[in-house]
Amino acid sequence: MLIAVSGLARSGKNTVTDRLAARLRAQLVRASHKDVAARRHMDVLVFERTIRGAALDKELDAWTVAEAKKHKRCVVDAMLSGWLLPNADLRVWLYATDEVRAGRAVTLDPTIKKADALRYIGERDRVFRNRIKKVYGIDWWDPKWYDIMINTGGAFDRRPDAVVDVVVAAIKARKR
Repeated sequence: MLIAVSGLARSGKNTVTDRLAARLRAQLVRASHKDVAARRHMDVLVFERTIRGAALDKELDAWTVAEAKKHKRCVVDAMLSGWLLPNADLRVWLYATDEVRAGRAVTLDPTIKKADALRYIGERDRVFRNRIKKVYGIDWWDPKWYDIMINTGGAFDRRPDAVVDVVVAAIKARKR
């Protein structure tokens, strides 16, 4: 079983995939610029602005696909996993409004003003989306790459286990 989870920054990917992998007793494969940036002691947006060429993106994406193939039961948390893993048993897109995602950023770091968080999230979305269009020629926000799209704001805001319940129900429905 291979479950691919993609989505916007602060949409809840890490939390949902951690809990989903635990619930399914599956290996978690996480590939993100956020992790690479942290290892380099850089802010992820600064890191994304400094990437030149496609080598890093393609290396990280090739690693993601290779790691996913190593496991019989796997949940992949990567921005492009829906596109990278077209044969996944389920491809999930997580999203929330900019307002909700900025609120999550402020909750994680109360020194950030909401207006600054909104600008930051908007810029991060724009920078990453444009780079992926340039590197791969795709719009990774396009619904055609996903089997299910879940708004992690609204009724699901701050309720990651409810999001996991929806994903598990979708997995069961696909097996019928």
